[in-house]
Amino acid sequence: MTWLGAFALKDPLRAGVIESIKYARDDAMLSIRLISGDHIETAKAVALKCGIIREKENVANAVMDGETFRKIVGMPLISIVDAEGR
Repeated sequence: MTWLGAFALKDPLRAGVIESIKYARDDAMLSIRLISGDHIETAKAVALKCGIIREKENVANAVMDGETFRKIVGMPLISIVDAEGR
């Protein structure tokens, strides 16, 4: 066997995301959540990087996968969008 190589992709945060989340969380006092299709640990790392969660902070459901979100909401998001005719 011969090792051919490996690669990784990085999706950087868009400009202004950190500032927008800081404003929404700290100034507007909104509760911010991240729902992701990625692996939950990847989603947590992104949430930490952009300020949705902070080190050693334990906020219930601050980061969740789509399946968990659907269990909480009770129906797939696509059903909600379809019902609104969008």
